Amino acid sequence: MPNNDHTAARPSTGAAWHGSMVAILAARGETDPLSADPLTSSLTATGRQQARRAAQALGDLQLDLLCAASDIASAEAADILANAVPPQERWDLADLETLNRDDLALEPTGSPLPERWSADQRQFGLERLWVRVTPAWTRIAIYAETQGLAHVMVVADPLVLTLLLQSWQGRDWRAVGEGVAVSPGDLLRVVLDGASVSVQPFVG
Repeated sequence: MPNNDHTAARPSTGAAWHGSMVAILAARGETDPLSADPLTSSLTATGRQQARRAAQALGDLQLDLLCAASDIASAEAADILANAVPPQERWDLADLETLNRDDLALEPTGSPLPERWSADQRQFGLERLWVRVTPAWTRIAIYAETQGLAHVMVVADPLVLTLLLQSWQGRDWRAVGEGVAVSPGDLLRVVLDGASVSVQPFVG
């Protein structure tokens, strides 16, 4: 769960523009630990149950836009959530996919599994993940503000959502592991209003 202290983690990069809206962050749940590729790993029975609990918590929310990462587990979680609370629009975005071997820029020694990467590979991969995730949110936020959308949901891997939170609070990929963190199955309500960022567990 996130730490609401916006100043605890370092380094600070200055809070990026993030728009003014309510962002609902839904972390995909538990995935198959035996999968050889994080992009094709499916939700386990526990992961599907986590998604159903999140869907129940949403209640009768009027959801304007659902943005889902296109990795399999995130898409499965998004399907469960969208079935419970149909959005006005849905975007499935490759730029929101979980950390994967493509983030190593085709380095031949990189394992398909990020947990097997060296420390240097992980830092490089996190930076590449940051570089694709934060512009994706900017595109979402510009569209939401232009269209006057009030509630935008992002369904993705916990690490992707952690990076989003850090970007809104003025931190970058180097702060992963400090302060803010999203866990599998988390459902968070983030109120974005100018420079203000308020993070709370979602309560329907």
